[in-house]
Amino acid sequence: MLRISTIVAAILALAISSDGPVPPTRAAKAYFQRALDLIRHHHRNRRQVDWVKLIPQAEILLAGAKRPADTYDAIRLVLAALHERHSFLLDPYPLPASTGATPTRTDAGPLMPSSRLVQSRFGYVRLPELDTLGPNGRERGKAYTATLRRALLSMDRADLCGWIVDLRGNGGGNMWPMLRGLDPLLGAAPFGFFVLPDGTKEAWIRSEGSIFSSSDELPPSQPLFELAHSAAPVAVLIGRGTASSGEMTALAFVGRPRTRVFGAASAGFTTANMPYILSDGAVLLITETSVRDRTGRDYVGSIEPDEHLEYFNIETGAQRWLASQCAR
Repeated sequence: MLRISTIVAAILALAISSDGPVPPTRAAKAYFQRALDLIRHHHRNRRQVDWVKLIPQAEILLAGAKRPADTYDAIRLVLAALHERHSFLLDPYPLPASTGATPTRTDAGPLMPSSRLVQSRFGYVRLPELDTLGPNGRERGKAYTATLRRALLSMDRADLCGWIVDLRGNGGGNMWPMLRGLDPLLGAAPFGFFVLPDGTKEAWIRSEGSIFSSSDELPPSQPLFELAHSAAPVAVLIGRGTASSGEMTALAFVGRPRTRVFGAASAGFTTANMPYILSDGAVLLITETSVRDRTGRDYVGSIEPDEHLEYFNIETGAQRWLASQCAR
């Protein structure tokens, strides 16, 4: 079996000639530069980095680079230097040989929201993560929203007196189909804010028949659909598996009247990242903003529940609280 040191030496030998490191091809250098420009322009921590020192360090890893994939380590070194966990580079999925097509991500159907009535009076919905990157992403998002909407409408019966929104295991993705599917339960907008490094706020608003973020003052609109019990109490369930857009969805309920969060601290990705698709189909996700709930509280790291409970006691605790609210 080859020793690791032997393998490392062999790799270095391929990248270094007798005259020094082999420079990257023009195409590889341009690919890296594109990623670097995006990070330097958009990342929320961009002013906290010594770029004069960092760039030469990253360029060492470009020695001998010929293809975009040969630059990934250099790009990831730059991301690591920003000391922030929510930015990353996703490899493109491989294509079958000889297709000649542009690499794309797999298009497996996403998990959809599920629902059930609990004790015949609480409407329970579970929201899984949602990836809308790649082909048919918009259609997946619409299907997710429609599934959630149908679930709420089907449980909006006369004797309903509360809702359970389960975000445990929701690792993120696209928050907007989640919020649009829950729209009537969110109450009055704004539901939260993105906060840029310069202090500019983008409110999460309901306007023009949709839910989105904007720094502009736009006229509000009515919820996308109506529920007879839209003002009923809501129990939100979170845990360590609640991350990114799952956390954003939880925060959209914070400050809503008759709302309580149950479970365990969330994963701690309470920032917003934006995807940038590179020329080979890789996706560079760059963290651009922090977040603030509708009460004005800023978040760094995990969301703490109002009531800490062990996993198998979370639903029972939520039901007990909802029952106390229904009795009022």
